Amino acid sequence: MASDLEARRLLDSDAVSRRAIDLLRRQQSAPGWAIAKTLGMDPAVISKALEDLRSVRLIDSDGGGGLDGFYFLTGLAYQLTAQTA
Repeated sequence: MASDLEARRLLDSDAVSRRAIDLLRRQQSAPGWAIAKTLGMDPAVISKALEDLRSVRLIDSDGGGGLDGFYFLTGLAYQLTAQTA
């Protein structure tokens, strides 16, 4: 299982992941395709960022993955982003 430190490192080092987190924080939840469209980024790049965020427990989904998932922030994401807000 990923550590909180790994989650913090991802937020600090990956601008795409940070933008996705910021979007989900504003919108509460969103499908992967909507995240890619809203951010105006390559769907493959967003899909990888979403999987990376899931792997460190910053986001979760309704069970789907990639762009077909419906994503929302976890408690850990709220905790870590509140520390930097």
